[in-house]
Amino acid sequence: MYQTRYPWPLLALLLALPTGPIWAEEGADSEDTPAVEERIAAPSPEALRLGDLGRLHDPGEVLELDANGEPFPALFRAEERGTLLGAVILLHDAGAHADWPGVIGPLRRQLPTLGWATLSLQLPVAPIAKAGDLEADARATARLLEAARPRIAAAVAELNARGIQRIALIGHGSGALAAADYLAENLAAGVGGAVLVGISGVSSPPPLLSPQAVRATETEEPPAEGDAAEKPAPAEVEAAVEEEAPWEPPRSPATLIGLISVPLLDIYGQRDLPQVLSGARRRAAAARGAEGGLSSDQYLSTQRVRTPGNDNSRRITYRQFAMPGADHPFSAHSEALVRRVHGWLKRHLPAR
Repeated sequence: MYQTRYPWPLLALLLALPTGPIWAEEGADSEDTPAVEERIAAPSPEALRLGDLGRLHDPGEVLELDANGEPFPALFRAEERGTLLGAVILLHDAGAHADWPGVIGPLRRQLPTLGWATLSLQLPVAPIAKAGDLEADARATARLLEAARPRIAAAVAELNARGIQRIALIGHGSGALAAADYLAENLAAGVGGAVLVGISGVSSPPPLLSPQAVRATETEEPPAEGDAAEKPAPAEVEAAVEEEAPWEPPRSPATLIGLISVPLLDIYGQRDLPQVLSGARRRAAAARGAEGGLSSDQYLSTQRVRTPGNDNSRRITYRQFAMPGADHPFSAHSEALVRRVHGWLKRHLPAR
């Protein structure tokens, strides 16, 4: 874990390099000096976002963190009220960045005025799947979640190194799914709670198989007559299987919520995306089920997810709130979102 400023001049120089083919100099001996046909790789979408962060923000806010040996950028802003209440790690939605104007940017800038330090992470840029391609979409989501876990862990370590122990995750859209995934995988990883804003993801993962399972199924089928000679040898099958890493379809928001044991605020707009709205009942039911089957009346009165052991003072809570009139990016509702998040953090984030 380390923290430095990004070498923005070097990055700008790299971005300025040509991306077209490089040919041999005119007049050069073609027999002795063959034409160079390699292309210089164009910057990745994430690299372009790094350049944007460096150009548009105070260099003192831009950090370089390390996730398992891979550097990535983040924007840090210290609390501005004079009394530190804690810190939040912000996770943006798909197609956005660490200071996106919808949800993430307002929270990043306004929560420090209320006593919360903010650390907004640049998440990997997920590939865009073809519309209706459930498997490609699930694979892209699975890769995003896997890459986000070490970045969140690095952010927690960075805040701990700054002496901050009271930490919450705040995610928007797929960033909220990444927050829930991290908490479901790392129940005691230094995060005391999370705010899931318009959480979206696979509502019902398709019945997909890993590449190994698919290959195994194909090779176990008895060959038809005359096909024996065409069947690949076992060694060839094993080599082909190793070319593709195994993967698991991402779990739904409701499934993840049922596994989380820290306070959660599940907040969305009344005019949010269809998948966010349609999954609201399932998410609430998962929280209720995690408590062990509270009746609807009991659940609505307590909104309690579970009580660890017999210590009622450590009651874990779940809240779900639909913001009237708000859409997915909370357009014209950012101030109300900030107030709601601030109030929930003060009340439910445990002191450390």
